[in-house]
Amino acid sequence: MPILDRDGRLFGRVNLVDAATLVVVLLLLPIGVATYRVFGVPRPEIVKLDPETVRVDGDRRVRIEGRNLRPYMHAFIARAGQPAAFVDPPTNPNEATLLLEQPTLADLKLPAVEPGAYDLYLYDEGREVARRLSAFTVIGPETRQAVVLDTAVIDMTVRFDAGEELASLIKPGDIDTGRRLPWALKPAVVLSVRRLPRPARPMSLQLSSTGVAGVTIAEPRERLEAVVRVGVVRNHGAWEYEGRRRFRAGETFMLGTSAYIVNGLITRIVVVPGVSPQNAPSAADRP
Repeated sequence: MPILDRDGRLFGRVNLVDAATLVVVLLLLPIGVATYRVFGVPRPEIVKLDPETVRVDGDRRVRIEGRNLRPYMHAFIARAGQPAAFVDPPTNPNEATLLLEQPTLADLKLPAVEPGAYDLYLYDEGREVARRLSAFTVIGPETRQAVVLDTAVIDMTVRFDAGEELASLIKPGDIDTGRRLPWALKPAVVLSVRRLPRPARPMSLQLSSTGVAGVTIAEPRERLEAVVRVGVVRNHGAWEYEGRRRFRAGETFMLGTSAYIVNGLITRIVVVPGVSPQNAPSAADRP
């Protein structure tokens, strides 16, 4: 049998034109596959989200790090583990605002959602092109933490002017028991006491009803200088004790024990490093 008959058929079965067309298609098929691989649009990928936790009352912005991200994509979120049910934008309340910066980076503005874990889906022309399950978590509103106060231990130099009997009662180790409020920090404790030169005894001139002048001399007084250690809180630049008494140089300090109450003048304040403001004073606190 001849290869090509009088009707132009190969082996009497296939038309020569059809055979040539088939050969051309077979030759072009691998070329088309190679061309698609080189010039085809690659599928987008979601590599990472930053941050992965956002607050419901915060900015709700997330950075998407990925590959092959492209313009005009739509981003949707759904509760983790639940089937995604999206409708056409802009009526979908679960659509996030996607702003592309470059093929590897995009900014995602999340809609107002309830706390929980969420999946992220990327759509292009109504077709899903990428997803990331449990992509991020939305947590509840931020709760304000308790304010940590600035606490310290200070040594105050206090000058006491008192009568001889009262001055003899003031001694190292005396602890302030006249506090009006519970105080979690170290109460005031006398660390040391030393006697200073006696102040001059004030005199006063008095005139009696009979016209006789007389001089009155005040009773002898002792002048003591004590170092008092106490745990305090800084409030608006001043050291505060019991939540109401403020300590500054030049102000009055009242020390009350079971044996006496005495007022003194604060002349100097020094912060003591390395001593905890909590708990009661101990012998280790003493200089």
